[in-house]
Amino acid sequence: MTGEILEKLQQITPEEQRILSGEKTIEKEIYMEENSNVIDATKLLEAGKLIQVRTHTRFIHFPEHTHNYVEMIYMCSGSTHHVINGEDVILKQGELLILNQNAVQEIYPAGEGDVAVNFIILPEFFDYGLKMMETDAASEQQKFIIQVLSYVEEHYKSGELTELAEELRFDIYWLSKEIRKRTGKTYTDLVQAKRLSQAAYLLRTTAMNVMDISMAVGYDNISYFHRIFQKKYGMTPRRYRISE
Repeated sequence: MTGEILEKLQQITPEEQRILSGEKTIEKEIYMEENSNVIDATKLLEAGKLIQVRTHTRFIHFPEHTHNYVEMIYMCSGSTHHVINGEDVILKQGELLILNQNAVQEIYPAGEGDVAVNFIILPEFFDYGLKMMETDAASEQQKFIIQVLSYVEEHYKSGELTELAEELRFDIYWLSKEIRKRTGKTYTDLVQAKRLSQAAYLLRTTAMNVMDISMAVGYDNISYFHRIFQKKYGMTPRRYRISE
């Protein structure tokens, strides 16, 4: 942390000035409702925000309390003495303390050089973060599928899984499993679907004979081509051409 930032954080706040002028207890209305010992996020967070950062108030004792938010305390300089769930915790410079909503906390007065910043975090912040992670994961999955399908689109006639693995720099066995996991089909299924789709297109739009079409889409064995085409479309290639 730069000296300039630390100097700014060390500045006496209006609340601290009142304490130095004689206030003996915390101003509860800043932190919590009357007759409550729960520090309320709505009193500390700006409207609509999920996270807020504020300096820890020095020179005064904070009696036992809990929070309706998650709190992180980072010690910028000096140290602070906390009692967390009945146990003493001395937070030193460079250390971070994280408290959940169930933690019971007490804080002894900090000196002028004991500078800490509090991160006030609503639980919804973590939900948002997890959703972002899910979105990132979904984007990665989408990118992977696009890469595989693009390769099949361009190399359906002769492209091998080994070549795709080399191009994407993936282990071939991992790639084979991932393709099936993410698309529900094997690499061979994807290639075959593309070949048959292209064959059907050529039957509809060209005068090429069936054998030439079979060769053009990657099948040297005309009998095998007839068999899988009929299985997919429910008719022979010749009948498909007539029906279209």
